[in-house]
Amino acid sequence: MPYPPVECDTNTYTTTKNTIKNSSINLDGMDGNSKRQNVISYQPIDYKSIILQNIEYDLLKEDYPNESLIDDIVEIMVEVVNSKKGSIKVNSEDKPGDVVKSVFLKLNKSHIEYVVESLNGNTVKTKNIKSYIITVLYNAPMTMNAYYMNRVNSEN
Repeated sequence: MPYPPVECDTNTYTTTKNTIKNSSINLDGMDGNSKRQNVISYQPIDYKSIILQNIEYDLLKEDYPNESLIDDIVEIMVEVVNSKKGSIKVNSEDKPGDVVKSVFLKLNKSHIEYVVESLNGNTVKTKNIKSYIITVLYNAPMTMNAYYMNRVNSEN
């Protein structure tokens, strides 16, 4: 005696590249028996929405209403995390693309505020501003605390 069909719910799995939606569909067989087949469909992840949420974009725009640089930073971040390249140049050095994407997807509001302050305080002419912004964003988690500590210490 055959086993009754198993009812499965739709499950969603997220990978670094795609969202995989695993769902079951009914297929009517030639003999009239209902059969189930798993179907996997790939849907691209909306990295822009993730980034906007991570950096608390609405709050940033309230804090910096006239700062168009925030929108430029977001677009650069989205471009980098959507890149299909195996490596991305950071500070004139090729870094694994997945590592750079991971760092960018972990950036938050404080990191973006730091980057905006750093870029607004930069007095040195930059040849390739986009590469410079990618480097500053990548280094932000490692340099932000030292930057603020230096500012506090220099004011005393």
